[in-house]
Amino acid sequence: MQCRLVAFVTLLIVAEHSAVSPACECIHFTSTFGKTSGTFKSPDFPRAYDTSIECLLYSFVARRDQIVELSFRSFDVHKTHQE
Repeated sequence: MQCRLVAFVTLLIVAEHSAVSPACECIHFTSTFGKTSGTFKSPDFPRAYDTSIECLLYSFVARRDQIVELSFRSFDVHKTHQE
C-alpha cells in the first residue's frame, strides 16, 4: 500500500509540475540534504506573502534511494488580506 501511495504522489507531483505557470517561483529545499529530518517554513513566515507572488513551487531534494516524507503541523491555504 505504501509503495502505491508513493507512486501516486510522485505521479501527482509530475502532473502538477507540468501544469504550473512558468512564472512560478521555485524554492529548492536542500538545507537538510544528507540528514534524516528537518523543518521548513514558508518564506518570511509568519509574515504574509508579498502581493506580487502568484505561486510558490517547493522542490525537496533527496538521493535516489531515499524517500521524502512531509508531515504538516498546520497547513492553511486560505487567502487573507492583511494591510
